[in-house]
Amino acid sequence: QGTCAEAAAALVAGEALAWADLGAELEAVLGRLADLLLDAPHAGRFLAMLLARLVLCGGGREPALLGAIGRRAESLDQSGEEDVMWQVLLGMLRHLGRWGSQDVAREAASRREISAALRKAGRCSRRELAEVLKARGLVVRQGAEAPQTKVATAVH
Repeated sequence: QGTCAEAAAALVAGEALAWADLGAELEAVLGRLADLLLDAPHAGRFLAMLLARLVLCGGGREPALLGAIGRRAESLDQSGEEDVMWQVLLGMLRHLGRWGSQDVAREAASRREISAALRKAGRCSRRELAEVLKARGLVVRQGAEAPQTKVATAVH
C-alpha cells in the first residue's frame, strides 16, 4: 500500500498526472469509500497513505487536492460516512507526522479545507479538534503540555 501511494504521488510530482484530474478522482473515491470498504477493508488505510504522500509532494497547497477533501466533507451526511472520513483524515495526519514531521502534520491540519473536513467528520468545534489532535499525539506543538481538559466522548 505504501509503495502504491508513493508511486501515485511520484506521478503527480513528475507532472505525469494532473492535480485537477487526481482531485476529481479522489473526490469520487472518497464519496464511495464506505461502500468500497465493504469489498476492500484496507482502502481507508491506503487512502490515508495516498493523501499523506500527496501532501508531502506539494499537495498541501494544491487547490485541487484541498478542494476535493473540502467538497467531500461538505457533502457528508449522517449515514456513518463521517466516521470513515474521520479515520482517513486522522490516518493522513499520522502518516504526515511519521514521514514528514509534526510541523508538516500541523500545517496540513491547519489548512482551511482539511480543518473544516476534520471538524465536520469529527463533529467537533475548532477547540475540540485541537484537543483531540493533541490527545492523540497527532499535532503537538513543540514544548506544548498535554491538554488539561478531557476530550468529550462524543468526539472520536
